[in-house]
Amino acid sequence: MINYPNIHRYRMRHAWENWICLGLAALGLIAQCALPMAPDGGPRDVDPPVIVTANVPYGSTQMHGQSMQWTFDEFVTLHQASQQIICSPPLPESVTYELKGKTLSIAWKGDLMPESTYNMQWGSAVKDLHEGNVLKGFQWVWSTGSTIDSGMIHGQLVDLTGEQLGKDLSLCLYPIDAQDSCLLGPPLYSTRSDDSGRAHFHHVKPGSYQLRAFLDKDGNNRLSEGERSPIAWSVAHTDSSNHSLELPLTKLPSDSLLSWRQLPADSSGTLALHVNLPQVKKGMLRLVKQDGIYREWNLENGVVKDSIGGLPPGQYALYVVVDINGNGALDAGSYWAREVSDQILRGPDVEVRANWHVDHQWVN
Repeated sequence: MINYPNIHRYRMRHAWENWICLGLAALGLIAQCALPMAPDGGPRDVDPPVIVTANVPYGSTQMHGQSMQWTFDEFVTLHQASQQIICSPPLPESVTYELKGKTLSIAWKGDLMPESTYNMQWGSAVKDLHEGNVLKGFQWVWSTGSTIDSGMIHGQLVDLTGEQLGKDLSLCLYPIDAQDSCLLGPPLYSTRSDDSGRAHFHHVKPGSYQLRAFLDKDGNNRLSEGERSPIAWSVAHTDSSNHSLELPLTKLPSDSLLSWRQLPADSSGTLALHVNLPQVKKGMLRLVKQDGIYREWNLENGVVKDSIGGLPPGQYALYVVVDINGNGALDAGSYWAREVSDQILRGPDVEVRANWHVDHQWVN
């Protein structure tokens, strides 16, 4: 005879066991779902932002508005826009920059110059939001007239050793008959040098200009009040290939002599130097290699005769600082204090070879 209560308990026990098994299985699935998994990632984004639309297309003519907008293919950030973004000729005053989502807007008050080609360079102002990829070398060109000017001027800045100067020096074009006070106002055209000291003006109205280069710490393309800087000057023509400017600057870490050890004769060279520059009444003669100043002489009445041994082999440069104020240092000068920068005279280069004796003259 079947005992029904036992069967009931059997069924109840197995029912609970089934529910427990189902519960454990469910917990296992949840645990598996909760495990941290590495996302399926693609290659890192290394591409800069791309412009997809612009209210004023590149190369537009008869443009007389007071704002421009560009929309990118991704979200971007704006970095030091007022210093990085350079427009030639300059935009009117009260320029504003606004970034909303993927759209950058630049607006100004006042009218653009008639019959002029504008070239806006963005420097490193625009980067994508996530990876920081910079939109380098970007420029946007338009004209208020019926044509786009095609003149070009290229420049190369070098320091006193003949080495290329670094980036972020301002180069500006002014009217050929401009006075010195032009440095206080906006130039006709402006640009910045790159890492190698090269600078390029594009879409310039054909003609001749004063080309001036200077250190522009606040990035406004003019000499601000109290700003001290040496100034390089040249006449530039749009039909010439290249202009080389020497600023009275140096890449050397200081204005003092290097502490260098004379090398043995079989691994060093000797330089016999004769300098005669009667036009220099007082100054400093310097023997310079890329890593610093190796020897300095006081130049009294322009004459130096000396012999230096134990010099490391390599290329050396000679230059004279015409010490105008007689303080024994290289001075940049100040427009505001009416202080003229010390004049720099570059002499012929000399190559020193191991176990060689070199006679070198600089006579004027």
